Amino acid sequence: MAAAAIPLRRIEGKYEILEKLREGGMGAIYKVRHRLLDEIRVIKLMRQQLVEDEELKARFLREARMAIKLRHPNIAQLYDFTLDADGTAFIVMEFIDGTNLDEVAALHGPPSLDFTLEVARQSLKALGYLHTRGFIHRDISPDNLMLTEDEDGQPLVKLIDLGLARTLESVGDSPLTHTGTFLGKLRYAAPEQFQVEGRVDARTDLYAFGVVLYVLLTNRFPVQGQDAPSLMAGHLFRPPLDFAESDPTGRVPAGLRAAVLKLLAKDPEERFTSARELSLVLGAFRAASGLAPEELKRLLSKPFTPAGSSFRPEAGSTQGRLDESFDLVSTPRPVPLVTLPAPAAEGSAVYTTQDEMAEARRFQEEKNRELAAALAGIEAALARGDYRAAEILLYGAEASLGEQEAFAALYEQVAGLRRRAVADMVAAYLESARRLAEEQDFRGALAEVLKALHLDPESREAAVLQAGIEAGEKRLAELTAWLASARELAARQDLKGALRELRKSADLDPQNLEVHVLTHELEAALREKARSKRREQRRALSFKKIEERLAGEDLAGAEALLAKAAAAHGEEAVEALRERLGDLRRAERRIQGLNAVVAHIRDRLDHGDLEEAGALLDQAVLRFQAAESLREPYERLEQMRRALAAHLDKASQLAGEMRLDAAQAELAAAAELAPGNPGLLALKREVAVLQRRKRVERHRAAELALAVAALEVHLDRGELETVAKLLESTAAVHGDADPLPRLRSRLEGLERRARKALDQTAAAPPPAPPFEASEADEISEFWTATQAVAELLSTREPQQALRELQRAAERFGERAELRQLRRQIAVMLLDS
Repeated sequence: MAAAAIPLRRIEGKYEILEKLREGGMGAIYKVRHRLLDEIRVIKLMRQQLVEDEELKARFLREARMAIKLRHPNIAQLYDFTLDADGTAFIVMEFIDGTNLDEVAALHGPPSLDFTLEVARQSLKALGYLHTRGFIHRDISPDNLMLTEDEDGQPLVKLIDLGLARTLESVGDSPLTHTGTFLGKLRYAAPEQFQVEGRVDARTDLYAFGVVLYVLLTNRFPVQGQDAPSLMAGHLFRPPLDFAESDPTGRVPAGLRAAVLKLLAKDPEERFTSARELSLVLGAFRAASGLAPEELKRLLSKPFTPAGSSFRPEAGSTQGRLDESFDLVSTPRPVPLVTLPAPAAEGSAVYTTQDEMAEARRFQEEKNRELAAALAGIEAALARGDYRAAEILLYGAEASLGEQEAFAALYEQVAGLRRRAVADMVAAYLESARRLAEEQDFRGALAEVLKALHLDPESREAAVLQAGIEAGEKRLAELTAWLASARELAARQDLKGALRELRKSADLDPQNLEVHVLTHELEAALREKARSKRREQRRALSFKKIEERLAGEDLAGAEALLAKAAAAHGEEAVEALRERLGDLRRAERRIQGLNAVVAHIRDRLDHGDLEEAGALLDQAVLRFQAAESLREPYERLEQMRRALAAHLDKASQLAGEMRLDAAQAELAAAAELAPGNPGLLALKREVAVLQRRKRVERHRAAELALAVAALEVHLDRGELETVAKLLESTAAVHGDADPLPRLRSRLEGLERRARKALDQTAAAPPPAPPFEASEADEISEFWTATQAVAELLSTREPQQALRELQRAAERFGERAELRQLRRQIAVMLLDS
């Protein structure tokens, strides 16, 4: 087996895979059992093809190196990790028997307020521990916070997955990798993580935790959006979702709402400064009564999983490859060895029943089968010369079955194989040492000899070889010192001094090829140095002119000079300047593109096309991120949206109150902002319907008023049959609208009085003539009454004029003047 596989066998040979917990783009996570300690753990295995990616490998290694230093009850413990050159990378971590907060919300909904605050307290303890030791997590989210219970049955929160953590010294790093991949989760990312020069520090973690806390309290996300552009715009510009909408019942206290909103501030300076400060604020809202234990049991409960669904390695699986490569078998849990008592003397009774004797025999037969299987595996390993595998299997069998006579001989065979292997390894080390000494790699040769002496301290051959190597190393060290001094002087551009040192080393070893080569190189370098100095002067002058063009933003002139400089000095010499020119051109195109987008957005806003302007803004945020020129159109769009919503709400309210002219004015103001808005068009149609309905009602009211006026005239004249017919036709059109019931009651009274008067006239003598007023007085009073009606008509009060007209008709009877006034009143009612 290759030497590179030995570390993998030594580490992974300790574990047995029980089941696969989950698998993603980076790799897979397995639940495993330590074969000897019988302890459940978790292995996070990175995909082999991803190990070749230096950035991903660095992230994996950084997570392991960081986590191995951290010891905190609220952070998952790391036990072991491996990153081999053969493409193997994994870490072994603590197994947490629980569920993450994302699963808690999905399965059981938001927890109680007290439970949420307890989760927040423990999470902030873990964050504070990280921050005080100079780390930021950068990926705080519900699926990285595990909920379990401690030994006392109390809730315990564990922070996992430190793959994105960085030290606070590197907080200025961009949140994007060199491939442009965003690190973290968009829903929980702070605004500064989207900014090119955004400073990421501990307050970035607190913002993400604020989003987690908002979700736990309300079961709603504070930043609304369905895609990357809208989420980024929400984090950068939009305020968080109002608690009035997400918590309409007021379950979250006002002080706690204020603390969460402070966490979600866009500017890091406005947030809490540390996890400890936030924990002290949240502690004021925790109840003194403690937590209900039944809630923890409910939140930790999971859907039923059928038995037998645990992971089983198939052909070609990771476990199968481990077993095939290292001859591993699924080891049972260790059980104490039960040894049967020796056979009793004749006539004594050791076993009281036949069943006990049969059970003892079955137990002994089972142990014999286990022993036979163990011996077969050990002997197979010995047969192929793998004494390490045989030794591991021998130790495991002895731990399970106890000391056995057959094991002694096997131990001797293992020792013999080990001795032969040691002798072979000593010979290989010495051969390698001789080869390295011939190549003058005395340090490597000495290391090989020391390995051989470590295995066989009495080896005479190794001691002699060691002495020769040390003598050669001493000579080489002296020569190397002279050469190093010459190289150092050459590195300081003291070429003449370097040549003097080389002549001294030539006296030590005149045949040394390296000395002759270096001497020739230094002499050539002296000649080249003179030529280079002249070229450098010409290049410096050329580059100075290019720098002046770039500083003056004369990109065309700079490009022309660059072409000449490249022809004269080569592309490599002008590479930096060409990159700078490219950066300036890209910046120029970016600014032009941004200005074009901003102009288009403003044009859409000028034309009231708010929907298209919003879509263009979202795309611009995704493309240009937090460009300052986007702020003005964004604020203008939000202002126009608010103004439009206010006009539409006011118009809807006025329409409900039937104040249609005022509603039309609000709609006109809204049309100036967004003439094509669907809500505006729908409300316009609704107001038009109400206006038509109002005109119809006004017309019907005028018809009714005219009919009532005619009815009152006929009643005053005593034309009862005409009144009855007119009442019937009017009621057929207008129903029992006021004042038809009153007129009908009056008609019925007049009919009763008429019948009574007829009866009395038939029975009584003719009455005496009534008293008659003087004709002058009657004309004066009639003239006064008609003048009062005319004055009411002139002030456009037709209803009051109609009442005065009825009183005049009752006093003076129906006259031509009163009929003329009645017609004027009817015309005025119809016009209104």
